[in-house]
Amino acid sequence: MSGPPHRASSAKIKREPKGYQSTKPHHPPTVVTQRDLTKGIFHCVQRGLIPHHADVSLAFTENGKLPPLCVEPVLFHHPSETLERRELLTLDHGLSAVTAKFDLANPVVKTSPKPYQPKTQLAQYGPESHGALGPNASDAEKKVASLISDLGKKTRDPTRTYQDLLDMYSLHEFIIRRGKTLSSTPEFLSYQRSFPKEWAGIQLVIKALEELLLEYAIPLAYIDGKKVAALAVKKMKGYTNDELVECIANRDEVVPLINKPHRSAKLTKAATTIQATFRMYRQRCRYLDLCYRNECARIIQKMWHSHRRHSNTRSLILQHQFELEDAWRQLQDQFIRDWDIIVTRPRVIIHVPSLSYTEQQVKSMPYLGCQQNGQMARLCDLVDQNVEILYIAPYPLERETITYHERLMMGAGVQNVEARVTIMHPENHKRVARGMSLTRSILCSDRLLKRISAFIKGKTAYIVPGVVGPEDLTLAAKLMVPLLGTLPGVRGTFCTKSGAKRVFEAADVVTPIGVHDLYRNDELLSMLAKYVLRYPEFPRWLLKINHEFQGRGTAYVDVKRLKTLQMKDNVQPGEMDIEELRSQLRVELAESIAKRVKLVSPHLYSDWDAFLQAFMEYGGVLEAVPGDVVGSPTAHLFIHPSGKVELTCVQEQVFASPYVVQGATFPQTLVPHAAIRDAVVAIGAACRQKGIMGYVSVDFVLYKKDKKDYLPRLWAVGLEVGPTNNAVAHRLFATICNSPKVDEDTGELFCSPYPGARPEPRCYVYSGLTYHPYISSIRHGIFFGLCKQKGISFDVQERTGTLFQMPDTLLKNCIGTLCMGRNSDEAISHFWCAIELLYQQLGDAAALTYQRDESNLQDVVEVCKELNRRRLGVVPIFATNPIKTVPRKPVFGLQTMTKVTALV
Repeated sequence: MSGPPHRASSAKIKREPKGYQSTKPHHPPTVVTQRDLTKGIFHCVQRGLIPHHADVSLAFTENGKLPPLCVEPVLFHHPSETLERRELLTLDHGLSAVTAKFDLANPVVKTSPKPYQPKTQLAQYGPESHGALGPNASDAEKKVASLISDLGKKTRDPTRTYQDLLDMYSLHEFIIRRGKTLSSTPEFLSYQRSFPKEWAGIQLVIKALEELLLEYAIPLAYIDGKKVAALAVKKMKGYTNDELVECIANRDEVVPLINKPHRSAKLTKAATTIQATFRMYRQRCRYLDLCYRNECARIIQKMWHSHRRHSNTRSLILQHQFELEDAWRQLQDQFIRDWDIIVTRPRVIIHVPSLSYTEQQVKSMPYLGCQQNGQMARLCDLVDQNVEILYIAPYPLERETITYHERLMMGAGVQNVEARVTIMHPENHKRVARGMSLTRSILCSDRLLKRISAFIKGKTAYIVPGVVGPEDLTLAAKLMVPLLGTLPGVRGTFCTKSGAKRVFEAADVVTPIGVHDLYRNDELLSMLAKYVLRYPEFPRWLLKINHEFQGRGTAYVDVKRLKTLQMKDNVQPGEMDIEELRSQLRVELAESIAKRVKLVSPHLYSDWDAFLQAFMEYGGVLEAVPGDVVGSPTAHLFIHPSGKVELTCVQEQVFASPYVVQGATFPQTLVPHAAIRDAVVAIGAACRQKGIMGYVSVDFVLYKKDKKDYLPRLWAVGLEVGPTNNAVAHRLFATICNSPKVDEDTGELFCSPYPGARPEPRCYVYSGLTYHPYISSIRHGIFFGLCKQKGISFDVQERTGTLFQMPDTLLKNCIGTLCMGRNSDEAISHFWCAIELLYQQLGDAAALTYQRDESNLQDVVEVCKELNRRRLGVVPIFATNPIKTVPRKPVFGLQTMTKVTALV
């Protein structure tokens, strides 16, 4: 197949300029003319007559001196070759081109020039090309021609690398460090290249050197390679240490280490291991210590942050409490101002019978729940038709107990009892800790607080507390309800044993001889010695702890048989100084008081040391006890917030054991009622000035100074704030009597058995709350059935008989007795029969001996005996009662009588 016709190229042929020296091999050489030489070397280079890479420096030399510069072509590398490592080249005179410096000021001295062989041969510029120079050529032209001719005559030695120079001039010394040869150094590689034939033997010698240096733990050694090569040629094995040492260049440093005693690789390794282990142990200890410190720091930081958050939270809570308390105090002030109006309007009375003593006191109280609920007779406030009661019980009450008290109120003529009484209890009563007061249980029960708030919403209400504590103030502030009682701060100041003395002094009432606010043992002994010498007519002295109650923190000391007092009676006046007697008596008291003191409550304070420790912690009083005590009346009064003082009643206290009140009788006939009334009014006014209001009880002691003293003397000895069991029992008695009349002169109470009848006096005996571990063994129904059979009942029309105080069912092991009669003998007879029945039902368990914190049944029995002893001789108990009696076998150890007919 024929292709297209060939067409001639139309491109112009590029012609070379005239006189241009072509570098192509097929072009003929260009002849250098005289004209070209006269134009100079630069012209020849431009025309191509002289190659661009030719060294033309020789044309500028004179008198055989070397030129300052030489010219040769520049090598351009590819960019990929810039990171490649190349062998180091050196000049023939031993200097590096990198460190060369050009000095044009001083002449250059040619030391040993070597022939230079250019890469481009200029053979074409031979002698035949210089034929064009004529005889008339100038010197410059001759130099150019000579230069061109010399370019083809110079030769250059082959290029030598750094490795070649290292192999030629190196000393062939290498390093063995810690028993290992550094085989990657240039010196060792040069040594390996220099002795290829002997290398097998050299390796054996090197191995032997490594073992020697490792055995003696030589850290660093420089090895002479030439001696190693000579030793390898001489011997193939069996090298001695001396021969090997000769191969070491730094023998002066190595030989002393080898000759050092006990230096070997094993010992060094052992030492190294020990050091490493110790360092590890030390670092481990430091690490553990650091971890411990970090953990401690973390815990401290955590506790600090927690403490700071808690502190901030407490501050916010306290601030909120302060704000709430300020608002409550304003409400309390308004309540005090409006009291006279409040008592005439419908209102809700919140009864919280809490015993807010200290935690230690509450834990030591037996049957705490029953004692707090022992004042259910507070329901007697329902006598006022404007009153609605919210009663807070410490635990859920049985329906039988609630029904019993409702029937009592209905028997007293109270209308619509069920609708006007609401009983609540804390829902967490089983979960709270033992020894927690009722008020604290209420504060721990949110549901109860909500129910109380909802119940009193929109109504006028106030709280009637029991024993007031700080928690009662918190409860009142939380409910925003005023408190009909003494504030905790005022109670802690004036309602202690020493505080009562200050109140009595303010009321200008006679108090026992003694001193109060004692806090030190030496002060106590000094004051006791002082008063014993000053008032020898008092044979006994009382010690009372400030914060205790009901005779718990009481002890007494009989001082009749003190040797110092007996010696005083035999000493003539003036023979001995009074101060000397006091010092001697103080020493005797300090030595013998622990044996002479008698503790009223040994189950609380086991010995004198325990009592003295509490006495010094809380403080106390020292009082004289008269020798002939006639009685101990107690006055109950109500201090209105407006300042009015109302005397409720005056009872006679009944003691089961010295200074322990068990019950009370009414009325008292030992002292004129007017004398007590005047003292009580003065004390009530002083209490209101101190900030005390509500229910208050004042204890008195009635005594005769001597037999010739016909008028007994009265001392105020105790002050108790809050409604007591005896005061509540009298309130129940007054309510049952249905609007009784009180004789202002005698203090007796009169009531009419039926409308239009002549008022008759009424008396009662109250046993207090009786508790025993085996009362729960008596069935509730059987007990009241037996009471009906024995005629132990209550006549609603005559207002005489026996009423039982029921904190709950008998399963709680607690019961109280209130016996009413037309006179004291009749009331005592009812009381005797009730206690006798209870004693019989308990059987053999009643005769068991218990501590007072477990049972007080024996105390109640002693009260019965004491009341019978007060009667005239052996007159029968029911001599004044028109009821037939028959003698029977004594039960308590006294002659008793049993009724055979019931009261009608």
